[in-house]
Amino acid sequence: VMIIIAFLFVPDKFWERVQTITNPEAEQGSSISTRLENYKAALRMSVDYPVLGVGLYNFKVRSKDYGVSNHLVVHNTYLEILSGGGLLSFIPFIAILVSSWRKLRLRQRYDKQWCDFLICLKAAYISILITSFFISADHKKILWFLLALISSVYYLASSRSGADASENIP
Repeated sequence: VMIIIAFLFVPDKFWERVQTITNPEAEQGSSISTRLENYKAALRMSVDYPVLGVGLYNFKVRSKDYGVSNHLVVHNTYLEILSGGGLLSFIPFIAILVSSWRKLRLRQRYDKQWCDFLICLKAAYISILITSFFISADHKKILWFLLALISSVYYLASSRSGADASENIP
């Protein structure tokens, strides 16, 4: 009885999504075109508001002005930050990403005992960077935890390397 009552209150959007399980082609074309529209709108926003953007997490509010109907996010981390926060947010974000990559490369080059762990961190980092082209991960904890872990390992390995080197001094 509870299941029957629950079915009565399930929103229509749920049933539309369930139907894509049996007919995925219908949703796929729509999803791709919607994302491309979002990307174009985000790029136009970043051109119109290059320095400060339209405001962080304001894509939903401003997307209607750019011909995109009621979408919460861009589904691209880089465009989300560029359109929402402008260059004032995008440049520091990219600097953090580049700095983290450099930390991984430097530690891997000089610390053989950390090499395997750093390779795993690199794989996770690359997967997050690639995934960020298809999701809005700027507010996802896993991205920021990974960046914090990279910095922590970098400084931990640096301090250990310094301690190991000082032990070998006669």
